[in-house]
Amino acid sequence: MSKISRRGFELAMMSSLGVRYLHPERVLAGEAESDSEARARSITDVPGVKVGHFTDSRRPTGCTAILFEDGATGGVDFDGSGPEDFQAGMLQPGSALQTIWGILLAGGDSYGLSTAIGAMRYLEERGKGEHWGPAGMVVPLVVASILDDLRVGDGRIRPDAESGYKACQAATTGPVAEGCVGAGAGATVGTGSYYGGLRMKSGLGTASIRVGDFVIGPSSRRTPRATS
Repeated sequence: MSKISRRGFELAMMSSLGVRYLHPERVLAGEAESDSEARARSITDVPGVKVGHFTDSRRPTGCTAILFEDGATGGVDFDGSGPEDFQAGMLQPGSALQTIWGILLAGGDSYGLSTAIGAMRYLEERGKGEHWGPAGMVVPLVVASILDDLRVGDGRIRPDAESGYKACQAATTGPVAEGCVGAGAGATVGTGSYYGGLRMKSGLGTASIRVGDFVIGPSSRRTPRATS
């Protein structure tokens, strides 16, 4: 495995949070890269990962699907003051279930959790999931995490199961669009926003870094309520 400095690793993690560098040159594993190469890096550099967005044009909201069509080992760590999720509890260490086929990130607060149902339908139609029940039946385990963007525009417009399905349809292995798209469309940051404090527009970010034969690809949304 090639060596990488702690500073280099921290820079890659910072890019997943939408932080830009004062100097575009980075040295990772002893090699410099151009700014264009840095911008091209995304979670889809990890083999087998596809990402797609659905952005609702009626207001700033949407969802983002991260698909593992061959399955992936999943785990969960609950952090923050008020995380809301769909099925993530089954990925705790005491659970016998380990493989997931998708992660849905969505706006719409609790209503946005329904996007996972659309992703499950998409994967089931393609025979992706845990073989369970009658012969030929699959149950794709999809987890979801949401953010509260109901105060941005008309909060009665929220991502739903159909939104999740469309995000899956749009998923590719190509570079991931970042910023105010998909789950980042209505994202804001500002810890005092629920009490009349400062709220600033944010969005969705992604990055990747190669260390020897391994590729690490984080993706995140910056919000006052949940981070993925």
